Amino acid sequence: MRERLMKPQLAPFTANRQPVPQGVAQYLIGVIETQALRAGDRLPSERVLAQRLGISRSSIRQALSALESRGYVSVQPGRGIFVATRGGDPTAWRFEGCTPRDVYEARICIESFAAARAAMTLSEAELSALASSVHALEEAAGAGDIAGMAAADSAFHDLIIGACGNPIIQAMYAPVREMMVESQKLPMVRGAGLDATVAEHESLLACCEARDADGAAMQMRRHIGMAAARLGIEL
Repeated sequence: MRERLMKPQLAPFTANRQPVPQGVAQYLIGVIETQALRAGDRLPSERVLAQRLGISRSSIRQALSALESRGYVSVQPGRGIFVATRGGDPTAWRFEGCTPRDVYEARICIESFAAARAAMTLSEAELSALASSVHALEEAAGAGDIAGMAAADSAFHDLIIGACGNPIIQAMYAPVREMMVESQKLPMVRGAGLDATVAEHESLLACCEARDADGAAMQMRRHIGMAAARLGIEL
């Protein structure tokens, strides 16, 4: 990676009623795009950004995490923060041999059944872990942390599959897990329906806590259908 230490002009920062990390992420995208920064250009350090924007380093870290997941920057420990090569578009589907529609259709078949079974078989410890994943999703959404949302979302769906008690379903899920995770992450990376994503997981959790198998299956079908719709795919 070609390295140029840049000193971009940083205008005063205001969050404009949105979570600070989300506002910082949008602000830095503006800096990269309006000042024609190129792939490999080195940005100011986390400490310098925090000082110059007048916000906490924690908010800077969350913003950089979101930008890294969206392909805008590369954070290299011990080296610095660099503008990323965006030739590999993080919003593009990266698997050959199937389409996002194929994955969503398969997920409806597999995960709606798994949700119904899990609602009846989840242990108290598993329910607690499921609730923790939803809480983590809420926290990440509030902070505009796309990478954190994706991780919490993956944990939630992994728990559902793990608790369904069907080894065949689990064996079917394992080799295609990466595609299924990607199908959930893509709408988030595109900034589509973040609040709705949280609400859908909250509804699924409520069905599991109520031991409502039919409700869990219905909510999972709805959740996957809505994720597809956020990419413009009608199932």
